[in-house]
Amino acid sequence: MEKSTKWLLRQPSPHVEARLFCFSFAGIGASAYRLWPIFSGNFEVCPVQLPGRENRAGELPYKNIEDLTNDLLPALLPFLDRPYALFGHCMGALVVHDLTLKLKQQNVRMPDHFYVSASRAPHSSHRGPVHLALSDEELASNLQNTNLALSDPKLSSILLPHTIQLLRNDLAMCDRYQPTPSVISCPITTFAWRNDQGMPFEELQGWRAYSDVSEYLVDGDHFAVQNESNTLLPIIDANFAQVISKK
Repeated sequence: MEKSTKWLLRQPSPHVEARLFCFSFAGIGASAYRLWPIFSGNFEVCPVQLPGRENRAGELPYKNIEDLTNDLLPALLPFLDRPYALFGHCMGALVVHDLTLKLKQQNVRMPDHFYVSASRAPHSSHRGPVHLALSDEELASNLQNTNLALSDPKLSSILLPHTIQLLRNDLAMCDRYQPTPSVISCPITTFAWRNDQGMPFEELQGWRAYSDVSEYLVDGDHFAVQNESNTLLPIIDANFAQVISKK
């Protein structure tokens, strides 16, 4: 029987050498990576779809990251049968962090790499409570910088209230996530975006407490990750090429 899961935007190919599982930022789903190629060099791009958004809009979103990863891990396990890495942007990096801790606890195959984009380390004292600080108008303004299809006024009037509620829920989930720092047994690469005023390069340095870290400062703002795969993927592919050459 062919493996399948609703947690992935599309079913992974059984013929690839490696996989990159991508986790999006708050308030949006796997469509954050819709402009990324499906295949790049040695690996396949596998966007992860969380409940409460897009094709899973009818499902309730999670209230905390720990419950989310408890349910996500069994669904991903069948696809961790070859070299793989995890990429998380903003909220997605916190989800990946907790998923990595659970992989370690269950003594299953660890990722070959963990990529952090525009996210403070989980133990950072500078996070939150963001979900209480921003008004609906400010949240709506942030959404205009995403690839969501909200330009049609009629469509916007239907989607925007739900998306604002989802965004606030996601931000609250991030604010609640405050685990004890724990070493991760895979290398970490961080990407800070040059024009991301809310998440400057220095804010990502907290990840140094978790593993060996490579750090990049790349051009773009906080939402550039949606459109700048050509900046990130060559770095990721070079890492995968090293892993595959050692097989």
